[in-house]
Amino acid sequence: MIRKIFTLLVIMAVSNGCVEAGDKKASVLDGSIVAITGGHRAVRAYTHSPYSHVGIIINENDVPYVYEADHDIGVRKISLKSYIAIANRSKETLWLMQPKKPLAKRHANAMRRYLISQIGREYTIWSYIRGKALRGCHCSELVTNALRRAQIYITNNPCKVSPGNVVFRLEGTRYTQLVQLSTFSHPKASSISERTQVLRRNAVVRFVRFSRSIRPIASRCWKGYLDKAPLFRQRFYDYVQAVPARYSFRIPPSI
Repeated sequence: MIRKIFTLLVIMAVSNGCVEAGDKKASVLDGSIVAITGGHRAVRAYTHSPYSHVGIIINENDVPYVYEADHDIGVRKISLKSYIAIANRSKETLWLMQPKKPLAKRHANAMRRYLISQIGREYTIWSYIRGKALRGCHCSELVTNALRRAQIYITNNPCKVSPGNVVFRLEGTRYTQLVQLSTFSHPKASSISERTQVLRRNAVVRFVRFSRSIRPIASRCWKGYLDKAPLFRQRFYDYVQAVPARYSFRIPPSI
């Protein structure tokens, strides 16, 4: 019961754009990360993580706004209060993770300029699958590139970052622990999920490398078979013609 009351108080505070701390008024910090559990099942299955979506927060006139790459709309800006309401209606769990130290003003401004320039950019998952930047972007790619403007680096290739990667690599290091914002509850993942994900990814990488290494050999074998196939067929027909008459059957015409 106490936990539910605390969760409701946090939701009310964040929805109004501030958290009361004594007599001071502390805004949700620029660069804060919002993550969703219980969202798209395909994303969670492909990335082996309970997190299906991430966004990043920038304050404007003390009102926190979420910048995200939505799969239906593309890159957009939406107030955190509306974002929490959407998560509750969709029965998704929304988590908040803030920087342990406020971003420098120049870093926050660089992040804001980048995110504003990305509004309207289309969404695509192919940049994650192919591992290179395309005309569109996905949610983790947008967040990772925004963090790089604030000198926060979590990978060398933002295209290959999943929502789980963003959370696992920032939570407890440069960012605080996750705090639940929505009222609907889904389980939060531990760092074990990241280790499992890395092991599975490494196994896939080894399989792909092995497949590529034997591809030339398989190609040569198949080409050799195609070259000698007429000879094999002719030898088979010659053998059939030598069979006694009691095994007679229609002999196909010669090649």
